[in-house]
Amino acid sequence: MRKRHTTGMTPFGGCLFILVGLMIMAGVYWAHTQQVAFANIAQTTIGTVIDMRKPTGGTRAQNRGYYPVVQFITPGEHIYTFNSATATNPPSYTIGDKIGILHNPERPEEAVIAVDDSIATNHGMWLAVALGVVLILVGVYPFRQAVQEST
Repeated sequence: MRKRHTTGMTPFGGCLFILVGLMIMAGVYWAHTQQVAFANIAQTTIGTVIDMRKPTGGTRAQNRGYYPVVQFITPGEHIYTFNSATATNPPSYTIGDKIGILHNPERPEEAVIAVDDSIATNHGMWLAVALGVVLILVGVYPFRQAVQEST
């Protein structure tokens, strides 16, 4: 008589793991397509770091870094200022640094610091993909066990 070994996870639980893994990977795909779409229309220019802000309020984790405030001039000689969405500690820039930026020519207020944020080099996206794959593999395990136990 063959001894049955249970994993502690039902096929329903496996489905949840697979679903969450697929959702994470879909989110990564969506974020990547947004980056590519923006990069395809964006214009490149040089901006100047005019401030390094440490946010007030929010959670402790949100207050751990310094956000650069960047000012740039469009080809039409309009001045725009934006806060970077990425904080670093220690600060990545100092006031007065000249940095490359990308901005939407139709809506210059949509601007980002021009760093290589492609899927190939964005570590956060690769980490999310890896997490999605692990969750999917963990979710498949109960089905594999159920098939083995039924034979």
